[in-house]
Amino acid sequence: MDQEMYSFNLKDAIKSFKLFPKIFRLLWSIKKLSLIFIVISYIIRGLLPAMSIISTQILLNAIQTSVNKKFSYVLHPLIIYLSIIFLGYIISQLNTYLQSIFRIDLNYKINVMILEKAKNLSLKDFENSEVYDKLRRAQNEAAEKPYTVLSIMLELISQIIGFISTLAILIYWKPWTILLLVVIPITSTIYMTKIGYLQYKIEYERSQERRKAWYLSYLMTNDIAFKEIKIYKLGDYFIKGYKKLNKKFIKQDKKIIKKRTFVSFGFQILDQITGGFILYLIVQSAYMGEILLGDTLAYIRSLSNIKGNMEGLLTSISSIYQNNLYLKQLFDFLEMPVKLEKSIGTSIEEIKTIEFIDVSFKYPNRQEYALKNISFKIRKGETISLVGENGSGKSTLVKLLSGLYDDYEGEILINGVSMNQINKESFREKMGIIFQDFTKYELTCRENIGLGNINLMDNDVKLQAAINKAYANETVDALPKGIDTQLGVWFSGGVQLSGGQWQKIALSRAFLRDADCYILDEPSASLDPVSEYEIFQRVSELTKGKISIFISHRLYNLRKISSRILVLKDGQLTEQGTHEELMDLNGHYGYLYRLQNNIEFVPNSDI
Repeated sequence: MDQEMYSFNLKDAIKSFKLFPKIFRLLWSIKKLSLIFIVISYIIRGLLPAMSIISTQILLNAIQTSVNKKFSYVLHPLIIYLSIIFLGYIISQLNTYLQSIFRIDLNYKINVMILEKAKNLSLKDFENSEVYDKLRRAQNEAAEKPYTVLSIMLELISQIIGFISTLAILIYWKPWTILLLVVIPITSTIYMTKIGYLQYKIEYERSQERRKAWYLSYLMTNDIAFKEIKIYKLGDYFIKGYKKLNKKFIKQDKKIIKKRTFVSFGFQILDQITGGFILYLIVQSAYMGEILLGDTLAYIRSLSNIKGNMEGLLTSISSIYQNNLYLKQLFDFLEMPVKLEKSIGTSIEEIKTIEFIDVSFKYPNRQEYALKNISFKIRKGETISLVGENGSGKSTLVKLLSGLYDDYEGEILINGVSMNQINKESFREKMGIIFQDFTKYELTCRENIGLGNINLMDNDVKLQAAINKAYANETVDALPKGIDTQLGVWFSGGVQLSGGQWQKIALSRAFLRDADCYILDEPSASLDPVSEYEIFQRVSELTKGKISIFISHRLYNLRKISSRILVLKDGQLTEQGTHEELMDLNGHYGYLYRLQNNIEFVPNSDI
């Protein structure tokens, strides 16, 4: 890792400043007038130290040479001195106010930009660990950096102006002293920048481990895994993993701090020796009578200001470089190419047919196919059941049908039109889906249901109709505040539901949408057999004249409601037909059905 410190070079630093145009465009888009006022205030702040030094110099020299002169000779310099102090106070207060407001607006915009970008990511992107890391870095490490860079850039402007203006005062006395004042800070900054680069590299390389540490902490501090943690005594195991990761982080951070402290200490000693030597020269000149008292104080203050501005200026440059490395992560994420879903294309007014023609699909970074050579056609009015063992490809097929993946082989046709040529938004508006891993929103019951059709969020009649369709009446009526009760336990006043109750709320969400195609993916995961049968029957009745697709392991509940059953095995469509036809076939479906219902049979050797 120490060798990586020296992989930093000036060319890398200069490259990082190429982000300035992007940063400026971002800052300019927030509040133009506020940004202009902030910049002006920093320019004035940069001039104020030199103005204060000169006004003090004039005042003290006037006092020293005021013998036999009127008081106005001293009064005018005093007024100027006090005016400069008052101006500094006003500028400081105004600057603090404007920056605070600007920071709030900037952070808000950055977070919205990240969310807008995340909205356009595909399911494939979220299943890609590299993309996920970029998202987390943008959120956790880079979101605050634009404001930080703005502050440093403005401070840099102020320091440059302050450095030049106070430098002019000292140059007037002994120009050669400036060389002594700049060599050591420049050398120090180069080394500190190398350390900053090393710190960035460490943060970048441990992003996955940091995410894992966050996940272990999340498991321990939320109810998502509480029952298993208690039953299987996993607490110590997770804490051990968390401590192991963080001890590594702490060791790396302490090493960086130690390195930075030693380097900083060494250069500070040299800097103090140089400053002490120049101070000696100033005092000597005053003792010899070469300069007045006001000049002496002006040169001493100029020396202090030049050192401070030089150190601050070089530190700011180093900080901008280091922060630009993090900002690059933000822009890398925001500018990451994504395949946007077309808002144009054939609009779907009604789903009449769904057809798969020789469709194959494999997940990213996987060699084996999750689906292979799948062909079938579903027509309006049909009730289709997908059956098969875990991993047979049922849920993957639903994801393809939902348009969540588009890198499949073969053709998926909606009303005879390719999925890639239709308007996805209009298509999804005609679908009501409950996925196997449906979301339990930590929101109110109204929102949990209303998210199925946001336009109906406040329509109590429509919401109640959806609740009735999902047999969720008892669940909602039993809530303390009815439909406006907070669900989950993350927020105050929240009520936790059972798995089956959550499932009925999710079903209500799907029924709120006036869809042409309803898909229920594994509702039996949280519903008892009776409830599942009632839901299947109800959906079958409600979707007459429409398309409904059921996925379940309880084949008994599917046999009466299904127009046709599609049997998947190892990603392939091996059988399809009615329950009776498939039982007569005595294939994989017959094997699964008899196995579930304890019916004796002679198994087929190919099954």
